[in-house]
Amino acid sequence: MSNKAVIAIDQDPAGVQGTLVSASGNGEVWKKPLINDSWAVALLNRGSTAITLATTASALGLPAAHSYSVTNLWNGQRSSSAGSLRSQVLGDSTVLLRVTPVPASG
Repeated sequence: MSNKAVIAIDQDPAGVQGTLVSASGNGEVWKKPLINDSWAVALLNRGSTAITLATTASALGLPAAHSYSVTNLWNGQRSSSAGSLRSQVLGDSTVLLRVTPVPASG
Protein backbone atom coordinates (compact mmCIF):
# COMPACT_ATOMS: atom_id res chain seq x y z
CA MET A 1 0.00 0.00 0.00
CA SER A 2 1.58 3.25 -1.10
CA ASN A 3 -1.42 5.62 -1.09
CA LYS A 4 -0.21 8.42 1.21
CA ALA A 5 -3.71 9.85 1.67
CA VAL A 6 -5.03 6.51 2.92
CA ILE A 7 -1.99 5.96 5.15
CA ALA A 8 -2.59 9.43 6.65
CA ILE A 9 -6.12 8.35 7.68
CA ASP A 10 -4.74 5.24 9.38
CA GLN A 11 -1.97 7.18 11.11
CA ASP A 12 -3.96 10.30 12.01
CA PRO A 13 -2.44 11.79 15.20
CA ALA A 14 -5.85 12.00 16.92
CA GLY A 15 -5.76 8.21 17.18
CA VAL A 16 -9.55 7.93 17.22
CA GLN A 17 -11.06 4.61 16.13
CA GLY A 18 -13.65 4.61 13.34
CA THR A 19 -17.24 3.81 14.28
CA LEU A 20 -20.09 2.16 12.44
CA VAL A 21 -22.79 4.70 11.54
CA SER A 22 -25.24 2.46 9.71
CA ALA A 23 -25.59 -0.96 8.14
CA SER A 24 -28.14 -2.35 5.72
CA GLY A 25 -27.78 -5.62 3.86
CA ASN A 26 -24.19 -5.83 2.63
CA GLY A 27 -23.58 -2.09 2.97
CA GLU A 28 -21.97 -0.30 5.88
CA VAL A 29 -21.11 3.36 6.53
CA TRP A 30 -18.21 4.14 8.88
CA LYS A 31 -16.82 7.47 10.13
CA LYS A 32 -13.63 8.58 11.86
CA PRO A 33 -12.85 12.10 13.09
CA LEU A 34 -9.47 13.44 12.01
CA ILE A 35 -7.20 15.96 13.69
CA ASN A 36 -7.72 18.77 11.12
CA ASP A 37 -11.54 19.06 11.48
CA SER A 38 -12.01 16.60 8.62
CA TRP A 39 -13.69 13.21 8.74
CA ALA A 40 -12.86 9.93 7.07
CA VAL A 41 -15.98 8.23 5.72
CA ALA A 42 -15.88 4.65 4.49
CA LEU A 43 -18.67 3.23 2.33
CA LEU A 44 -18.15 -0.53 2.61
CA ASN A 45 -19.71 -3.25 0.46
CA ARG A 46 -19.36 -6.70 2.05
CA GLY A 47 -21.26 -8.35 -0.83
CA SER A 48 -20.02 -9.63 -4.16
CA THR A 49 -22.09 -7.35 -6.42
CA ALA A 50 -22.01 -3.56 -6.75
CA ILE A 51 -24.38 -1.49 -4.62
CA THR A 52 -25.05 2.20 -4.16
CA LEU A 53 -24.45 3.52 -0.66
CA ALA A 54 -25.60 6.92 0.53
CA THR A 55 -25.53 8.96 3.72
CA THR A 56 -25.68 12.58 4.81
CA ALA A 57 -23.49 14.86 6.87
CA SER A 58 -26.32 15.04 9.38
CA ALA A 59 -26.58 11.24 9.67
CA LEU A 60 -22.80 11.11 10.17
CA GLY A 61 -23.03 13.68 12.96
CA LEU A 62 -20.75 16.12 11.13
CA PRO A 63 -20.88 19.78 12.08
CA ALA A 64 -23.27 21.94 10.06
CA ALA A 65 -21.51 23.77 7.24
CA HIS A 66 -22.20 25.84 4.15
CA SER A 67 -20.89 22.90 2.09
CA TYR A 68 -18.47 19.99 2.36
CA SER A 69 -15.28 19.35 0.44
CA VAL A 70 -15.14 15.65 -0.49
CA THR A 71 -12.07 13.79 -1.72
CA ASN A 72 -12.14 10.16 -2.86
CA LEU A 73 -8.87 8.92 -1.37
CA TRP A 74 -8.47 6.03 -3.80
CA ASN A 75 -8.57 8.07 -7.01
CA GLY A 76 -8.00 11.64 -5.79
CA GLN A 77 -11.27 12.92 -7.27
CA ARG A 78 -12.48 16.06 -5.49
CA SER A 79 -16.02 17.36 -5.32
CA SER A 80 -18.30 19.54 -3.23
CA SER A 81 -21.50 18.52 -1.49
CA ALA A 82 -24.34 20.33 0.25
CA GLY A 83 -24.40 17.43 2.71
CA SER A 84 -25.24 14.23 0.86
CA LEU A 85 -22.69 11.54 0.05
CA ARG A 86 -23.47 8.81 -2.46
CA SER A 87 -21.33 6.35 -4.36
CA GLN A 88 -21.56 3.10 -6.23
CA VAL A 89 -19.34 0.61 -4.41
CA LEU A 90 -18.10 -2.47 -6.24
CA GLY A 91 -18.43 -5.89 -4.64
CA ASP A 92 -16.04 -6.59 -1.77
CA SER A 93 -14.81 -2.99 -1.95
CA THR A 94 -14.72 0.27 -0.04
CA VAL A 95 -14.98 3.89 -1.14
CA LEU A 96 -12.90 5.96 1.28
CA LEU A 97 -13.65 9.68 1.50
CA ARG A 98 -12.15 12.64 3.33
CA VAL A 99 -14.96 15.07 4.13
CA THR A 100 -14.18 18.59 5.31
CA PRO A 101 -16.83 21.14 6.38
CA VAL A 102 -16.55 24.45 4.48
CA PRO A 103 -17.88 27.40 6.49
CA ALA A 104 -19.87 30.16 4.85
CA SER A 105 -17.59 33.00 3.79
CA GLY A 106 -18.10 36.58 4.71
